[in-house]
Amino acid sequence: MPFYPRRIAVLAWLLFALSTVHCQAIDLPPSQHVDISNVHEWPEQERQQWYHTSAGTQLIPYDWFVSLIEDESLLDTFAATGILRDPSHPDKLPVGFSKAEGGPSSPAMVGFTCAFCHTTEFRYKTKSIRIEGGPSLQYNSRFLQLLLSKLGELNSPDKFKTFAARVLARRGEAMTTYTLTTLGRELKTRTQGLITRGGKDISPEQWGPGRFDALGRGGNTVFTPLHPDNLRPSNASVSIPPLWGVWEYDWVQWSGSIQHPLARNIAQVIGVNAGLFAWTQTATSIPSEKSEFFRSSVDIHSLKTLETLARRLPPPRWPSTFPAINRELAARGKDLYHGNKAKAFKTSVPTAMLPHPSRIHLPVVQASTSPWYR
Repeated sequence: MPFYPRRIAVLAWLLFALSTVHCQAIDLPPSQHVDISNVHEWPEQERQQWYHTSAGTQLIPYDWFVSLIEDESLLDTFAATGILRDPSHPDKLPVGFSKAEGGPSSPAMVGFTCAFCHTTEFRYKTKSIRIEGGPSLQYNSRFLQLLLSKLGELNSPDKFKTFAARVLARRGEAMTTYTLTTLGRELKTRTQGLITRGGKDISPEQWGPGRFDALGRGGNTVFTPLHPDNLRPSNASVSIPPLWGVWEYDWVQWSGSIQHPLARNIAQVIGVNAGLFAWTQTATSIPSEKSEFFRSSVDIHSLKTLETLARRLPPPRWPSTFPAINRELAARGKDLYHGNKAKAFKTSVPTAMLPHPSRIHLPVVQASTSPWYR
């Protein structure tokens, strides 16, 4: 695919043209503090680990993000794109946001963790009910547009001064000409990097809430810096699966392309952004040390912790606020579910195998899925 700097400029402009001015909120309930003990038997400590353990993904410096969300209205704006609040976090990080610790010459970064895509919330009458491990309904591209728009507002001297005061206070630095100039330069560089990365492919704007092309976006994040002709549209968005029982699956990607859970999750972290091949953005030559060539922020230990938590995550119980289950209708629904599933996959696979998606791996030409799922 030919690659031209002009395309970057046009797509970056489109990214901003599709930002907050045109961003319509998806129809989600306002996030509330909810007693979720009635749907999940999960200790609060494990829930907080699930919400905020960092696997190494990097978005922007951590002190930038927490300084921005000191403005409560920004959290409300994020909530309109499906981002869920966590009032229990000391820095008010939303659900699925994490802190990746930095090194001697790099700052701590805010990033995403498993709960970002695998926690959802809905409202029944006046109650909001949170489902751990359920597919998120967040509209990812619109969240990122809102974040970029907020960073763009810092071009205002007054807003930058307020932002800088918060960031520098967290860093224990005084507001001087030097620190303000350094922060301003860093803000410009990182924001431009986000715009460039997102502007290369605007396919995510078409995904809609609760859908991702993780492989497509991840491939662009990893391989485009190596050569611009590696860019491909990430336009194969799929629904986010629930996590209950995923350890029983033989395949851990909708495309049937990955079998090993840890390998899949490492690829996920790299695809979101773990700084792999970061040297291509600053260096003029390939690093001489092999250890630097493939250096990234992937945290294997934390990924294993998250996989253990996912394995222990129970499916939600029937909420006590719901009406009692009609067992007769439930039995009919079970028959409908298995019958429609058999019709959706027009194959000779025995019906008894259908409840076990880990057992089925079909060529695309055989799948012939129902139009409902296309």
